Amino acid sequence: MPSIVELVLKERGAWPPVPPALADAQRRMMPYPVMNLLDRIGSEEALEDVWAEPSPVPGWTYHNLLAHIASGDWVCQGVLRTVLAGGSLDAFVAGLDLDARNAALVAERRDASVATLAHEYVSMRWETFHLMSRLPPEALRETVIPWDGRHAARPDRERQTLQEYLEGFWRHDAHHAAQLETALARREET
Repeated sequence: MPSIVELVLKERGAWPPVPPALADAQRRMMPYPVMNLLDRIGSEEALEDVWAEPSPVPGWTYHNLLAHIASGDWVCQGVLRTVLAGGSLDAFVAGLDLDARNAALVAERRDASVATLAHEYVSMRWETFHLMSRLPPEALRETVIPWDGRHAARPDRERQTLQEYLEGFWRHDAHHAAQLETALARREET
């Protein structure tokens, strides 16, 4: 049986090539670490109780955490679409209510299976790479206000280029994957 990554690549085609300056960012953003973690945790059916337990994120179950990871590229894609459309990144960032949008996206996925969420995660990442592949080199020098650990825009911090933002985006997955990994300890308890 093909993996979810193989299914998405069959549906959408090979990973889109990104500008050479973003090759390292693309390598770090590949979905394989999270997908390997999901394989190690196990399916929803085998671990129904674990997926429903509180995760390290206050107010979220492990299922909620996975739903957030699955839909987590929405901000990055918004930044990329804004740049590609010639829009203002400052206006895009100013219009964000990250906590509310993240909560809505998680709620919309309340009844989604683990397999559906994994498929969405890989599909979203493919779309992120597709948007990155369309960036002209000069766009990488555009600046954006960085976010802090609570995901709030921080205009008091030094601005970063779009390239720096994309090069650091993998940390979002790594941060939440580490939280999701605590489900493995729960699995061993069941």
